[in-house]
Amino acid sequence: MSTFVVEHIYKGYPMFETIRGVEDISLDMFDKVQTMWVCDSEEEVTAVENELRRKHGERSSKQP
Repeated sequence: MSTFVVEHIYKGYPMFETIRGVEDISLDMFDKVQTMWVCDSEEEVTAVENELRRKHGERSSKQP
């Protein structure tokens, strides 16, 4: 089974979703997919999630 982390835009806001324990996903479930990672370990999932939190946190703190 795989773990997918999908970065996408939902109602104009950047988001990411982590989907665990599946073999495949349909990207039709998401509006405006930006990037997708297939992670092999929980450490990799944590690293990707932390990077996305940092990225999106920086983006939101730059807005007026």
